[in-house]
Amino acid sequence: MSESIITDPNAVENYIEEIRALADGNKSALGFLPASAYREACMKGCLWVATDNDGKLRGYLFFGGRYPRLRVFQVFVHPECRGSDIARRLLRKLKNYGERHAYMTITARVAEELEANAFWKAVGFVVTQRIARDATRRPLNVYTLELDVPSLFRDGRAQLETQVLSDSTLIRYPKPILPTLSYVIDLNVFFDVMRSRDKGEASLLLSLALDSEVRLAVTSEFAEELKRKTTERSPDPVLKFAENLPTLPKLDLGIVNPLVESLRTVLWPGTPKTGKGKLNDASDLIHLASCIHHRAYGFITRDSVILRGAEALYREYRLRVISPADFSDLFDNVAGRHDRQWAIVGRQEIEIADLDEQDRAKAEDFLRGLGVDSKTILSCLDPGTTHRARSRRVTRTGGRIVSVGSWSKAGPDGTARLHLYIDEDKGNSESVIDRFFLESSMNAGRHGRLSRLDLAIAPRQERTRAVAINLGFRPLERQDKHSTVALTKISFRGVVDTRNWLSFRRSFKEMTSYTLQESMPSWNTISDTGIVMNSDEAGRTVTISPFDF
Repeated sequence: MSESIITDPNAVENYIEEIRALADGNKSALGFLPASAYREACMKGCLWVATDNDGKLRGYLFFGGRYPRLRVFQVFVHPECRGSDIARRLLRKLKNYGERHAYMTITARVAEELEANAFWKAVGFVVTQRIARDATRRPLNVYTLELDVPSLFRDGRAQLETQVLSDSTLIRYPKPILPTLSYVIDLNVFFDVMRSRDKGEASLLLSLALDSEVRLAVTSEFAEELKRKTTERSPDPVLKFAENLPTLPKLDLGIVNPLVESLRTVLWPGTPKTGKGKLNDASDLIHLASCIHHRAYGFITRDSVILRGAEALYREYRLRVISPADFSDLFDNVAGRHDRQWAIVGRQEIEIADLDEQDRAKAEDFLRGLGVDSKTILSCLDPGTTHRARSRRVTRTGGRIVSVGSWSKAGPDGTARLHLYIDEDKGNSESVIDRFFLESSMNAGRHGRLSRLDLAIAPRQERTRAVAINLGFRPLERQDKHSTVALTKISFRGVVDTRNWLSFRRSFKEMTSYTLQESMPSWNTISDTGIVMNSDEAGRTVTISPFDF
């Protein structure tokens, strides 16, 4: 009997309860995941099901991860179907999926005493790490499979001649309109936090807001919907709290109603306008209408219908629909401690180390000596928080500070803020600039996404400016009259190919105001004519070489 692999979230949803029961019955092998995890994975397309010809579940695959790594959380096959290659086919499909989307590896963690270790080795995975699990202290084997990553040079033409255009025009990097991104949260996300039924992602959103990384708000419909859901006669502290949240202005019905009807046709095409039930809940549409009218950056929700309509909502209204879990990777950016390093450059020994708080006063004195103003000093030496820590590095020669630098990972707006201040009168400053700071800080960009790296330096740092420009940084067109000079660089860590070209193109326009062509150009085209970008604002066309791009 042959099996089919179902990946469509609408079809997989019918099997969620059965999958949860199987997982609960095999916790020793599969580990424990909360019930909500399966439904959220389904909505994201990360839960696949293998069925027989009669539609009976024979196995499933639960995966996730962040670019550039996919991670298998659970793979299960019914006992009577084992030996029929169901698990192999599920993983083979995941491998194809990973290679289509330019992922680098697939990983899985397996308790060392389980028989499943033989399976993972048989399907081509290798053990790359051995760790102890906190809860049981059982050793875990971390298995990794390297994927066949696409390459521009796949066809073997390594001796391509590129035409460097002499008339290259520098890209203008506009600053965000708002100092922080404005997100609107749905009622279900709010309840997850207030009623302690959250796995942690929604609570972390509040940390982002407190760190001033995002601006959280609600719609006027938020409190109205909460009032309708409140049945207790006594005062409800949750409702009282909700009424004091930052709220978008209420809209007239003349504005709301046309948007609601338009949204209904986008989310549920072909359904009657007067239908009843959750899918046609007008309150959900009023939330979305308010976000669209007030130009909110994104709407954070766990509603399955709205999440499934995310692409349509962005296409029609430029509204980003996001689940709380999408923010969790931002908190994997905690700056780790670096080992103290020494290098001999010329006749000088250079020491590079993390900034310790007991040395903060010396670092402040050094920065003031370079003419850095007090506000910028606070920004440079800011340690961040436990969720959004900053890397702070100090370089010394002969026991004296010669450079101070800091950076953090790119935030929700894709921007990473870098500081680098060097006493260029000291010898070998280029080595400090290039080897020990910029190469490390440029990793502040996020994998698989465009990032903007904004670099602040002191006005007298001419060498630093030259090195940064050689590494792709460009001066901002308009400089503020402060004690620092700003340079910026657009960075993408990952592979750009035909499969992610549209999302890359969209992000590029948002970040630079330049539009790339609709279809990805071939290597022959960009080698002959360069990369063409059109500016909607300035009405001009810019062509640059592939190297400069």
